[in-house]
Amino acid sequence: MENIIISLPHSLRVYVEEQLQLGSYKNASEYFLLLVQQYQQPQTKQP
Repeated sequence: MENIIISLPHSLRVYVEEQLQLGSYKNASEYFLLLVQQYQQPQTKQP
């Protein structure tokens, strides 16, 4: 896999960290990977 570096406002970083603490995701990379995959799916279904 390739690496991408992103910058987030503090409030979004806190939100991502909260999601990680809830145990929904193993790490931030997994969170963003799934987020992008979910966004990509509807895009590919459009004619």
